[in-house]
Parts: sequence; C-alpha cells; structure tokens
Amino acid sequence: SSPPTIADTPALNITASDVSVQCEGMRLEYGASANGSALTVGASDNVSVDGCEVAQASGSFSGAAISLRGTSKDVTNASVTDTNVTTQGNYSPGVELFETADVLVQGVLQNSSGADSPGFVVNRSAGARLLDINGTTTGLHSQGVFVDSSNGTVIDGFDTYVSNADTGGSFSRNLMLVDAHY
Repeated sequence: SSPPTIADTPALNITASDVSVQCEGMRLEYGASANGSALTVGASDNVSVDGCEVAQASGSFSGAAISLRGTSKDVTNASVTDTNVTTQGNYSPGVELFETADVLVQGVLQNSSGADSPGFVVNRSAGARLLDINGTTTGLHSQGVFVDSSNGTVIDGFDTYVSNADTGGSFSRNLMLVDAHY
C-alpha cells in the first residue's frame, strides 16, 4: 500500500504529555499542497517519536519535518530517535527544537535541499542533546546543525555533508553557533 499523504498543517499535532509515537518504519508524507510540519510537538512533557520516515512531498511549500515548538521552554523531556527525515522546500529544517528543555535527538538521518533549511535547528532551548546524527544539506544558506541562543547543548557523533552554491565548497561536520552556550 502507498504511504499516507498528509497535506494539512500540521499532519500530527501533539500537545498532550506522556505520548509515544512509534512509527515502526511507516512513512509520513507532508507538504503536498500547504505549508506546515509533518509532526509538531507543543506544550508537553515526555513525548517520544521513534522509527519514523518523514518526507516533504513538494519543494513548493515550507515546514520542518519534525518541529518541537514551545513557548518559555514548555516542551520538556522529549525525544526523536531512529528517524529519517527528508525536506525539499525552502525554510524546511529536518528537525527543529524551539523553546524546548531537555530534548534528545539521536540516530536521526536527514536530507535537506531547500534554501535556508538546516538539517537540525536548536533555537532558544536548554539541554538539547544531538547524538549520532547524520545527513546531507544542499540548499543555499543552510547548515548541517544550527544552534542559536541556547544553553547546555551537547552535540556528539555527527557527520553532515553540506554543499552550498553560495559558499563555493563542501564541508564535513558543518556547524553554526550563534549566541550559543554549550
């Protein structure tokens, strides 16, 4: 059977605590006809996402594959593990952490091709742990990992290949830290 195609924003929106999303390899497609993320986690504690295949269906729309997006760091103790994400639209990061606390991202493979679409974003967060992450980022103005205004960020075991036309080259382990306290 074909994978589910989700075009609305967001495909899955989790705002409850103690939720486990076990995809077991199921493929979620999003962004076929609208902007938005495939999976958004907001205002919750103890949410886990594991074993998902997430792909943006069209490069014409924007949105993170997986977005943990809080206010005042109210997304806490969450995890994204053993998941593959592919984005192709502009402004479409693979995994985005915004206003989170104590989040683990481990064993994630990302591929991003849109402009301004880092593979992994940590913004205004505390205690983020990015472990054993890999990917390829080919869009203009994009980084493998982008950390901004965050503290306690741990990045260990990452290998990203970045090829940007505007930088004139390719880099391994591309990392951009802006006002980050790690």
